[in-house]
Amino acid sequence: MPCKTIFPLLLVSWLSAAAAVATGEGPGPPASGRNPPTRANATKYWKDALVPVKDQPGLPRVLLIGDSVSVGYTLAAREELKGAANVHRIPENAGHTGKALEKIDGWLGNGKWDVIHFNWGLHDLRQGVGTTVEQYEQNLRKLVKKMQAGGAKLIWCSTTPLPPDVPRSAAGTETLVAYNAAAKKIMDENKIAIDDLYAFARPQLAKIQAPRSAHFTEEGSKVLARQVARSIRAVLKGPAGAAATPLKGAEPAAGPPRAAGGLEPILGKKGPLLLEEKFAGAALPKGWSSKAGGLRVADGSLRASQKNNERLCLFSRVQPMQDAAIQIDFQFDGARGINVGLNPSPGESKKRGHLFSVMITPAMWNITRHQDRRDPKSKVTVLASAPEKFERGKWYTLLLETRGDDVVAQVEGKKPLRAANKDFRVKKPGIEFRVAGRDGGEARFDNLRVWELK
Repeated sequence: MPCKTIFPLLLVSWLSAAAAVATGEGPGPPASGRNPPTRANATKYWKDALVPVKDQPGLPRVLLIGDSVSVGYTLAAREELKGAANVHRIPENAGHTGKALEKIDGWLGNGKWDVIHFNWGLHDLRQGVGTTVEQYEQNLRKLVKKMQAGGAKLIWCSTTPLPPDVPRSAAGTETLVAYNAAAKKIMDENKIAIDDLYAFARPQLAKIQAPRSAHFTEEGSKVLARQVARSIRAVLKGPAGAAATPLKGAEPAAGPPRAAGGLEPILGKKGPLLLEEKFAGAALPKGWSSKAGGLRVADGSLRASQKNNERLCLFSRVQPMQDAAIQIDFQFDGARGINVGLNPSPGESKKRGHLFSVMITPAMWNITRHQDRRDPKSKVTVLASAPEKFERGKWYTLLLETRGDDVVAQVEGKKPLRAANKDFRVKKPGIEFRVAGRDGGEARFDNLRVWELK
């Protein structure tokens, strides 16, 4: 049964006046911090984001199509893909699907596009437009057909959420979700990759969305840009119809909730969420400590690097646990290796030193049991290992499980590693990280979550 569009006058009034996406001339840029954008900044921002770019020979051509939210992440996405793709965008706000049908031929032009990353939705909710879900689906089907005609690989980007701090958002959200569900059906039918920014943004709106606006802060737009760039990289490297990089959101735009990276525990089921850490600000969140190396928060991620006069970058996050599932996104940005490990809580074990860690390099990964520092004959033991390629600049999701004697490490697209030892059946005070790699090489981390494992 088709969804009915709910469009009360109060919602119409808000959408046209709340500086979300309602002005066709071009709404403001991403707000800096949590402050609304000014008219002067808006003019400069749009000029910078919409200026045409020259192609670097030999690189694939990518076209971004979307409203002011996409304008917000254009410059940062272009920077994320620097050296990997020529990132263009249409020279205006894409508006609603009806407007797009009139302009799509001009936007596509006569050149060849390798990838088109596209979205429509927020402007279809606007006063005076009020596109029904049925009409939205019909328009989108026509637009998809036009974009497919040129042979480009397509990525549909789901429409991002309305602001939760505006009470009247609820009615519009129902229609927005229906738009996303209709679009997802079209993409599934056509085997088009999906970049679900709705799911990606929703659990972190308080940190990345501007107050009372559908726009995002400057830092928030950079966070979106990283996900957009990740989806584009995945499609550039895969065959036509390849799925976009797995999401880092709490739930997809349509369908049941699922974990980031599509990973679920093997040793049990997720219980209560003990810790959720994102790095959307500029300061290191509470609970973190650094013993060696360089550690900073920048561009929506935690960045770690070894200093030339030190053996490793060593840092940790306090979070008491015993049987638990630890999930974190990571990326090599010049670092040569990372370790994610656990230690015994004081008084829990006769052994002195680390319990175990997952070590990952660009060419392999393993689960290692560390030596007992009380015993000079004790040695480091690799319990499980496999050669695997971890590409520089690509984000991966690690899910590390510890339950009783058992440990499992999963990364999407890789065969899980499993190990066991009686020393592991203890309480742990937190998570320890190590990063190796000099000459300014970094490792990046994001979206840390810890669940009790049942």
